[in-house]
Amino acid sequence: MKYQIGDKSFTQSKLKLGQIKQLLPYFDKISTALDIGKDVNIVDFVDNVKDDISDILAIVIVEENAKLVDRDIKLLSVFLDENLEYDTILDVVADFFTLTPIGLIVNQLAKIMNSVAQKTNK
Repeated sequence: MKYQIGDKSFTQSKLKLGQIKQLLPYFDKISTALDIGKDVNIVDFVDNVKDDISDILAIVIVEENAKLVDRDIKLLSVFLDENLEYDTILDVVADFFTLTPIGLIVNQLAKIMNSVAQKTNK
């Protein structure tokens, strides 16, 4: 999936492990937003994560020709705050759910959080 945001081009593909790890701090909000009902309503989801939507989308989309490891998520989040239009937010979120099954997201994040908790308790 490709997006033109401001003067930059971005892509979105299936989540990579690094992106899943970056989403961990938002796990509770994402899970809560997904628990709204069995069918995810994109507008309701966006509304439920609105305080963190720029950070979440900065993790999910990648500037063309950029490497995941080289990205500055906070800087990209500020760029999105200044340039991302609402209809593009809905497109990115809809594409996110198309590319990544909801159950997979929640299960993967839960596994990683459990793994981190176990390592922390040792």
